[in-house]
Amino acid sequence: MIFSFKEMDETPKSRKFGLLKFPFALREEVIRNMEFMDAFHFSTLSKRSKRLVHNAKLRTHSITFCLNTFVANDKIIVETIKDGKCVMISLADPRESFKRKNPDVIDGRKLANLINEPSDDYKKKLSAHLLFIFHFKETKLHIEKAVSNVHFERNYTEPLTDFFSVGCQKNVRFCINRLGFTAFHFI
Repeated sequence: MIFSFKEMDETPKSRKFGLLKFPFALREEVIRNMEFMDAFHFSTLSKRSKRLVHNAKLRTHSITFCLNTFVANDKIIVETIKDGKCVMISLADPRESFKRKNPDVIDGRKLANLINEPSDDYKKKLSAHLLFIFHFKETKLHIEKAVSNVHFERNYTEPLTDFFSVGCQKNVRFCINRLGFTAFHFI
């Protein structure tokens, strides 16, 4: 038996975007069956893959932005419909000295670095990307801060415009604070 090494020297073609070559219906079905983080990573590959994940309408139940919590750690919690799991994404300040080591919490700065969009603030970039590619039934904002004797909209709208880009503000439907539910609209 004679082997030819000539054929083995050829490098295989890169199939980085092999899913993009599938027929439309199959492509959407594959994306719908992805886990949340797999779909997120796929959406960061290119503008086309981002649009594919958006159009596939991956089933997600809710997203909650938790700001100024007691452990001084802002975070995003995403609850999926398929398996009911919650994905926690930490938005902690990198200069923050107090940080709990939890293997289930994903670093938001690392996820934001995967997104190829112009933005100086990783929180804005990540929140805009999540709110665009996934279709959430509920979008919540949870603020853990004492708000006694303060007009809510005036004091919290200013910092939140720094956190959310203008296009994402319309997605926030209501806010949960320590005093209970509050109807929330950006001014």
